Amino acid sequence: NDTNFTGGGDVRQRMFGLGWEHTFGPVQVFAQYGRVGKASGCTTSTSCDDTQANAYMGGVRYNLSKRTAVYASYNAVRNKQNMDVDYQGGSITSANPMANGADPRIIGLGVWHQF
Repeated sequence: NDTNFTGGGDVRQRMFGLGWEHTFGPVQVFAQYGRVGKASGCTTSTSCDDTQANAYMGGVRYNLSKRTAVYASYNAVRNKQNMDVDYQGGSITSANPMANGADPRIIGLGVWHQF
C-alpha cells in the first residue's frame, strides 16, 4: 500500500480478529470481526495514512442431519482510502488487483455434505 516503499524497510501493521460460534439445537450461528491498524514505518510521513481496514462476517448453518447442512453467510471488508484488504487468499475476488479503498462483500449460500 505504500507507493514509496521499495523494499528493505521496516513497514509494520498490526491486526487482530475475534470470532464467535454457538449451537442452538440444529442451528449454528457464526460471527467474526477483524481489524487491520494503521501502517507504520513508511518512507514518507503521509504514505501510511488511511491504511486501516475492518472486516465483518455473520452466518448461520442449519444442520439437517449429522452429515448434511445448509448455510448462509455475509462477509464484508471496509477499507480506508489507501488499503486493499480482500478475499484473495482463496481466489474469491472478482477484481485482481483490487483498487485501494474498495469495499468487497460476499454473500454465500450453500449445502454442506460430509461423505
